[in-house]
Amino acid sequence: MYKIICNPVAGKGKTQKLAARLEEYLRSKNVDYSLHFSDSAEHVRRLAAQLSKGGGNIICMGGDGTLHGVLNGIEDLSQVTLGIIPCGTGNDFAKTLGLPLGDVAAAADIILGGAIAKADYIMLGDKRALNVTGMGLDVEVLERMRRAKLIKGRLQYYLSLLRSLLTFRWNEYRISVDGGENKFHCAMITAVCNGKYFGGGMMISPKSDPFDGKLDVIIVNRISRLRIPFALLSFFTGKLLKNKFVDHIRCEQVEFITSAKPSINADGELVYGQSFHCSVVKAGLNVFVPK
Repeated sequence: MYKIICNPVAGKGKTQKLAARLEEYLRSKNVDYSLHFSDSAEHVRRLAAQLSKGGGNIICMGGDGTLHGVLNGIEDLSQVTLGIIPCGTGNDFAKTLGLPLGDVAAAADIILGGAIAKADYIMLGDKRALNVTGMGLDVEVLERMRRAKLIKGRLQYYLSLLRSLLTFRWNEYRISVDGGENKFHCAMITAVCNGKYFGGGMMISPKSDPFDGKLDVIIVNRISRLRIPFALLSFFTGKLLKNKFVDHIRCEQVEFITSAKPSINADGELVYGQSFHCSVVKAGLNVFVPK
């Protein structure tokens, strides 16, 4: 039995049509499944908790936000195998795994093929994250997107990014890696990565591998504002780490010490009132992957 949790408003509302296409495909294969539509982020978590009792195959149909909700709703990850049918506005973790985007039949075939790998995930305090957690410019962008009413999706992301660049304030903090000494940073973006991409396809961490038992910490340190547009271009070319103002740290746990608890981006969802302490859970998630 494949228990599918579908966010019908993901991908600018196209997911509901894709769900009908998926059902038709699964019926043609005589696959035993159940389909459950969510109506909010909290409902995603409740569905995941309910459907994962007793274990089995939980299939997430949506984008990174839906995936984040499913991950945090499942009570015992060891009893569950997670499948991903990426069809949201942002499908960044699916892209890291090499899953087909927007092709529900091809994504379903990977799940039905039965190849399973044990992926790492991030613990952010008492919350789980699968792809990227961070603070800085990306948080300001997400907060602007949350307030936006007229325009949604990727266009709104880029508009929010441009507006945030005009008013952005640098983050100051100390960082402790694997329990080591605290080092000071003043940064534009700080990201703890399990996957390679964020923001709908920008490559924040080219060397990340969700199966290597490590976190990749990417720190884009303070630079002249005139250089910021050129820095952002390197996100799209995969050359971010070649910049001298970027630090790349590999570790198993990391803590960011600030004067106040920061707003944090966790897989594209905003988290408030949480200390920014991350650790890797090695091979903690069973996930269907391409053979």
